Amino acid sequence: PAVNVDSLVQVYDAMEDYEEKIDASLTKCYLIRKASPDAAHQLLDQIKEWTLAAVDSNSLRRVVGTRALVYHAQGRFEEAIAFMEKCLQMSLNQEHLASILNSYFTLCMYHQSNGDYNAALQYGQLFLSSSLEQGIEKNYPEAYRKIGDIYEKLSNLDSAESNYLKGLTHA
Repeated sequence: PAVNVDSLVQVYDAMEDYEEKIDASLTKCYLIRKASPDAAHQLLDQIKEWTLAAVDSNSLRRVVGTRALVYHAQGRFEEAIAFMEKCLQMSLNQEHLASILNSYFTLCMYHQSNGDYNAALQYGQLFLSSSLEQGIEKNYPEAYRKIGDIYEKLSNLDSAESNYLKGLTHA
């Protein structure tokens, strides 16, 4: 079924709570990204306008990251990577740790799915080193597993096994 973006914009525009409007509309974009990517892009354009008008760089960063997800769902990997790299830069500028880690991990996955294993490894290692530096133990198993997967794709089986084992010790 087609998504009527104008109706969605009217509903969200009528919401008085700005944060609620942004959260609800970004969630809708995420939910429709596969079935109606064009509508998701249209809605993201509107959300971008709201965030620019409110001078809200945090929500604008979220818009950029969500657009990357929509491009990825469309199989438009180069655009997905470009937008996620922009999201990462915004996250670094804002020193927003959760978004930085999410961007590293997402870029690792995007590059891996695009067959660029060296770039995937770079972002996977950034995700791991930042998680270790911050003591975010819940990220360790997934980081080591992801790095192990990449080493396996690069036919570096010793490094793959080493990372898999490290991941298991942190599970």
